[in-house]
Amino acid sequence: MTDADVDGSHIRTLLLTFFFRHMKELIERGHIYIAQPPLYRVKRGKTERYIRDESDFAHELMKRATEDHVVKTKGFSLEGAGLTKFLLNVQEYEAATAKLGRRLREPALVELLAESGLEKKTDFEEKKPLEKLLKEIEKAKTKLEGKIVFDEEHSLYEIQFGPPHNQKINWALVSTAEYKRLRLLTKSIEEFNKPPFVVTNNGTKITKEKAQDVLNYVVEDAKKDFTITRFKGLGEMNAVQLWETTMNADTRTLLQVKLEDAVAAEDIFTTLMGENVEARRKFIEENALEVVNLDI
Repeated sequence: MTDADVDGSHIRTLLLTFFFRHMKELIERGHIYIAQPPLYRVKRGKTERYIRDESDFAHELMKRATEDHVVKTKGFSLEGAGLTKFLLNVQEYEAATAKLGRRLREPALVELLAESGLEKKTDFEEKKPLEKLLKEIEKAKTKLEGKIVFDEEHSLYEIQFGPPHNQKINWALVSTAEYKRLRLLTKSIEEFNKPPFVVTNNGTKITKEKAQDVLNYVVEDAKKDFTITRFKGLGEMNAVQLWETTMNADTRTLLQVKLEDAVAAEDIFTTLMGENVEARRKFIEENALEVVNLDI
C-alpha cells in the first residue's frame, strides 16, 4: 500500500522488485495484492465520491460538467452524453498530440500530420502525398526545412528534416499505435469541430474559437460547483477516509499481481533495477520521449 502519486509508484516498484527477487513464490501463488488508494475526493452538495486516478477524475469531472452546458456549432447542438464524448475526445487528442510532439519536437508538425490523411503504407510508395504535406508545412511557417528522400532499404519515400532535431515522417512513424490513435481521434472530433462554438450555461452565453478553449471553459466552470481534494499521500487522509477507501475489506479495491510472462518480467527487472548501468542508460535514452509523468 503506497501513495497514489508518482512517488508512490516508485516505492511500489521497489517493493515489487523485492518480492520478485526474494519471494517469487508469493507472486506465483497469487498472494500479492496492490491497494488502490484514491487520488481525489470530489464533493458536490451532499454527494461525495473517491476517485482513483487522473483518468477517472477527468471522466467524472467531464460527466458532471456537461450536465449544465450546451455547445452549439455549425449545424450541431451538443449536450449531455454527446458533449461529454466530444470533450473527452478533444482532451485525449490534446494528450496524444503532446506525446507525439515530444518525439517530433514540433507541436505544429503533429497537427498537420494528423490532418494529412497519411495512414497506409501505400501513402509512402509515391511522392505526391508527402509533397502535399510539405506544402502545408511551408504554409504554416514552422521554420522546418524538409526534403523527400527515398529509403532504399524499405523501398518507400519519407520526409527528412535537418538540424536541430533531424525528424523523419515515414511509414515507421505512421504505423505506431500512438499515431493510429491520433488519427482515430482526429476523425472522431472533426464532425463537430466547426468553430465558432457558442457555449450556453444557465442563461449565460459565450463564444469560443477552438474546441480546446471550449474544453477548458466547461471544465473550469464546472469546478466551481465541486469541492476537490487531492490526496498527495495516505498520510493526508484522516482515519475514517483511509478506512473507507483502502482498509475496509468490504469497500476497498485491490489489484492482484500476476506473473504472466516470467521471461519479460526478468528482462525488465534486470534492465531497470539491476547493476548493468549501460543497459539502463540505453533503455532511458530510447524511451525518454515517451514519458508522461516526470517527477523532477
